[in-house]
Amino acid sequence: MARSATPEMIKAALIKAIETGLIPRHSHLDAYLKSWDNLALVIQAALEATDKSLVLVLKAGHQ
Repeated sequence: MARSATPEMIKAALIKAIETGLIPRHSHLDAYLKSWDNLALVIQAALEATDKSLVLVLKAGHQ
C-alpha cells in the first residue's frame, strides 16, 4: 500500500526548493501554497514509485 506524503515531507521539500532556487525566496503567499500542493504531488508520486519498486524487488527475490 502506498504511503502518503506528510506535512513534514512537504515542508522539507519546500525549504530545499527555496534553498536551491527552484522556488523564488520571496514568492507571494499564493505561489507558496501552489508550490506546497505541487510538491505534495511530486512526493506522493515518488513514494508510490518506491513502493512499486519494492514490490518488484521482493517478488524477484522469491523466484
